Amino acid sequence: MKKILGCLLFLSSMLTAAGQQLFLETGMLISSFDYKDSNGNSPDNLEGTYQGNLGLGGRMAVMQSPWHVSLLISNNKYGASCSDQTLGNYSEWYVSYLSLNLGFLLVNGLVDGCLATIKH
Repeated sequence: MKKILGCLLFLSSMLTAAGQQLFLETGMLISSFDYKDSNGNSPDNLEGTYQGNLGLGGRMAVMQSPWHVSLLISNNKYGASCSDQTLGNYSEWYVSYLSLNLGFLLVNGLVDGCLATIKH
């Protein structure tokens, strides 16, 4: 009985939450580099790596207007690896950063437009 009541409460809350979107963004990021040292030489075996990214966001209407606000928080990762046969060195690096995207969107009829995004 408690499960049925919980399901009914959840469904009723979903019916009142009209016009909102939640989304999950996931995938693989491929890093690629064009590196040259001070002499203009580039390493033969500098390779980018495949790293995963994950984001969670939402979009909702502002009051009763055609304006919508969207917010996305994501974690992006990049990396590279390289080795030097002459010296016998192997190196790799990875960077991970958290980004916050805030967007304003004007929805006019069936056409979405006027997207402005602030990214840090």
